[in-house]
Amino acid sequence: MLLAGAAAHYVSPTVVPVYYAGITMPVVLILTFGLCVWAFYRGKYREAGGAVVLLLVFHQHAQHVVNYKNPLPDVQPQLRVLSLNTHLLAYPGGHLTEEVAADFKRFVIDADAHVLCFQELNNRTHHFENFLAKTGLKESYPYVFKPAGVGVGVLSKYPILKSADTKIWQGGNGAVWADIQSPVGTHRIFSVHLLSNRITSQSEAMLKGQSDQDFQDELQGLMKRVSSNTDTRLQQALAIRKLADASPHPVIICGDLNEVPQSRVYRVLSYRRLDAFVERGFGWGKTYRGMIPLLRLDVQLCHPSLMPIRYKKLSAPHTDHFGLLVTYVAKPVE
Repeated sequence: MLLAGAAAHYVSPTVVPVYYAGITMPVVLILTFGLCVWAFYRGKYREAGGAVVLLLVFHQHAQHVVNYKNPLPDVQPQLRVLSLNTHLLAYPGGHLTEEVAADFKRFVIDADAHVLCFQELNNRTHHFENFLAKTGLKESYPYVFKPAGVGVGVLSKYPILKSADTKIWQGGNGAVWADIQSPVGTHRIFSVHLLSNRITSQSEAMLKGQSDQDFQDELQGLMKRVSSNTDTRLQQALAIRKLADASPHPVIICGDLNEVPQSRVYRVLSYRRLDAFVERGFGWGKTYRGMIPLLRLDVQLCHPSLMPIRYKKLSAPHTDHFGLLVTYVAKPVE
């Protein structure tokens, strides 16, 4: 199972068994650790040794599940980037209440990021203008880029020199980028939300009482949908990587990939980039607060010329995702 999970980095996501092995790899690693502890306690040293070897072999993958890196000492200047899937701030029909707006503003102001990359805000222009007006965030973040009709964008305290829509939208999900000039330098920051599976309602229907044949039909349909959507996410990731590789400025990729690190989508986007959690994360890596445990769907990936010195996972209000706040500095020239 661990070998199949590791292979998910390289194998087409349409190979369904390998894809699901990648998703379940965090659980398998934790069970392997539990087996190691139990075997030592029971005096079964051969089994414990085998579990230790497995954990050492797959240590790189284990770092994506739980990590133990402490923050580095403060260095100036800094660039602090906050990435968050807002989950529409849990308001139906775009009706943002004063209470929710105040909660969100307090969360953003307390985080004190220089740049906010958001995903899954209401994509209608008048709703976004209402969001800015009710939260008052434009006072703190005067530079804004969010194309009309999409739910992904960037708010910045520093000037946005140039920005663009990547035009890779599928099912309302895609990416935008903005060139932001800060004391650390000019960086092209991508705010990314890859295609969602949108299988929650279908999964709930499967759990309701129904015949074995109906259950099998629902399961087969769900797996086909996930396989198709995963392949679409791979195509989106390849397009983003092509744009990022062509950037005249160092790149930071932020957002919700709707994929775990044990996936080919993650490998495509993280190629020759640093994962802020792997570099500076401490504790569990999970970023999704839904029913499925240990999913790390949200990432910040940066160019090697930048160095993450602090990684914080923030409990954001009115959303099913954690916010990621990463502090970057220019990497010292050796």
